[in-house]
Amino acid sequence: MAETIEEFPRRERASKYAKWLDGQVWRINWREEMDNSSVENARSSLYFAASQIGLRLRTTVDGDDHVIIQSYKDT
Repeated sequence: MAETIEEFPRRERASKYAKWLDGQVWRINWREEMDNSSVENARSSLYFAASQIGLRLRTTVDGDDHVIIQSYKDT
């Protein structure tokens, strides 16, 4: 029998970046760890992965090869 529910369920997808979205500060060599052509694409991918699980993200570029990130919940 069909029924109504309060809200549409969110699909929890396992992101390959989830290991870095645990609230700790990570320094990532994006050239080695990620399949992106530029640091801007790497940051965009990380922002998107965080948003999909309800998190915000701080980022900064560190030199040519690294990006520093920290995920957090918006309060």
